[in-house]
Amino acid sequence: MINATKIANIAFNFLPNMSDIYTSTKPKTMSNNLKLVILVLFIALLAAGYVIWMFYNNYQKVTAQNENLSSQLENPDLAKKANEEKANEVLGKLGKILLVEESKDSNGSVIKPAVATIQDKDKVKTSNPEFYKYVENGDYLIIYPTRAIIYRENENKIMNIAPIITPQSSSAK
Repeated sequence: MINATKIANIAFNFLPNMSDIYTSTKPKTMSNNLKLVILVLFIALLAAGYVIWMFYNNYQKVTAQNENLSSQLENPDLAKKANEEKANEVLGKLGKILLVEESKDSNGSVIKPAVATIQDKDKVKTSNPEFYKYVENGDYLIIYPTRAIIYRENENKIMNIAPIITPQSSSAK
């Protein structure tokens, strides 16, 4: 006869140990190192996306400027019109921060000031170091009949003003 206890022991030896199955009630989680690696990779991906976006925007701006310059080279009248528009824009901004009286010629027509963009600050500094002391490339030199003004558009500041002194002829004395 087979003993019932022996049968029960044989059956239990084939079953998995229940204590091994239910020992951990915590769900499995990622280690802190893995979380840190994922966070760093995510931040690097965001930074790379931002850099790509910046390069693309700069590329679009340069392409638009190139097309604008090409069209101006092909059509000098268009370039003259663009220069006049920019000069009027600069004079309008300057007129908001400085009162400038209009000058008139002997016929009574308004004399427009000359507007020039400083392209080489070192070169202009050699001609008059005191007047051009604070000049930067991209500033505007605006010449009225009685004064010269250096205007920095991106800061909306007047960098310097100087009177224009014209020598009087000997017959005017």
